[in-house]
Amino acid sequence: MEQERRTQQVVSHYYQLSVPDRNSHGRLPLLIALHGYAGDMSSMMGVAKGVAGEEMLVASLQGPHQFWVSSMDVLDTRKVGFGWMTQFKSEESQERHHELVRKVIEDLRDAYRADIKRIFLMGFSQACALNYRLAFTHPGIVRGVIGVCGGIPGDLDDPKYKQIPAAVLHIATREDQYYTSERTRSFDSALRRLASDVSYREYEGPHAFPRRSIPYIRKWILDRC
Repeated sequence: MEQERRTQQVVSHYYQLSVPDRNSHGRLPLLIALHGYAGDMSSMMGVAKGVAGEEMLVASLQGPHQFWVSSMDVLDTRKVGFGWMTQFKSEESQERHHELVRKVIEDLRDAYRADIKRIFLMGFSQACALNYRLAFTHPGIVRGVIGVCGGIPGDLDDPKYKQIPAAVLHIATREDQYYTSERTRSFDSALRRLASDVSYREYEGPHAFPRRSIPYIRKWILDRC
């Protein structure tokens, strides 16, 4: 007889933290940034710090699934990339993502006086739909959600998702080989079913974080702080 069983163990999750150099006697907004498939916390931190400037705490999280990916360096043909989920028992990956974000919020609220009323969640590519799932499952956990070059959950009609007070910003690129403009332009109406403050913008470029969007994202966040 064969059967599937499961055992559990404590696993470490890693993230990078950037704290503004200026002194602040009050609580600071917190920007939580998640990289895309095959990225890592260091690559996403560079983008997130450009958005945050000296006005916010930044936590750049690293996906729990690591794997070898091709490298352009002929002297080193392999590097480690990270992802957020796989198709195998994907609901467990979603739960792990939700718990990780909530734990980081808790840690930084206590250790660095992060303002839990001004938390913004930004994800690139694979992380987008996961972030939307978190926001729509737990209304009030974040002040805003920024999705860049990614998708939205395919089951937004599911009653498990709730109306949220958070603002939503979706950024797309016109030459994205994975998410066409025709597809991403339909996200606006779908997101408005669950959020009243929804913004959508497109930039020229392929499936990559459009650096030209950084000043707009920064202003969008500060306008909602």
